[in-house]
Amino acid sequence: MLAAENAPIITPINSEYGKANRWHTDVTFAANYPSASVLRAVTLPGYGGSTLWANTAAAYEGLPEPLKCLTENLWALHTNRHDYLHAEPLTEAQRAHRQAFQKPDFQTEHPVVRVHPETGERTLLAGSFVRNFVGLDSHESSVLFELLQRRITAPENTIRWNWERAMWPFGTTGRPSTGPSTTTTTSTG
Repeated sequence: MLAAENAPIITPINSEYGKANRWHTDVTFAANYPSASVLRAVTLPGYGGSTLWANTAAAYEGLPEPLKCLTENLWALHTNRHDYLHAEPLTEAQRAHRQAFQKPDFQTEHPVVRVHPETGERTLLAGSFVRNFVGLDSHESSVLFELLQRRITAPENTIRWNWERAMWPFGTTGRPSTGPSTTTTTSTG
């Protein structure tokens, strides 16, 4: 989606076709992912659907020194083809939506540790758009991804938000929305 020069890009999200049920950072498969996002519910569910955020600066700060050293020069490959949306079977409409989302195939590498441009805080950029870590095989990537995600989503680094308008800067937070039967999670890094 292209916007006029200096105009914000607004992407409406309709959970009818895709509910993210894992921690993720929005649009990190793009070379220049958004600097912030706004979440506003238009139609509220009867129950559930709250959103969780993870503080990725606190997650980085809480890493033991050896893990900080490991992540400092590490890069991750992010892609829109990573299956983070559904574990359960898809309807035909959901399958069509997914196929449209995955075209074209975006892939880009980002550093795992990001320095926030305004605060100078070091943050972790992970989430379920990560396919692997550059230079590591799939098993090593999987183990390290799980370790970092556990640090990011530890209870002391998260907050639950219920149906108020919210805006968050990328680089210091992560988010998931939780529905009646699923948990949607986003890690913004």
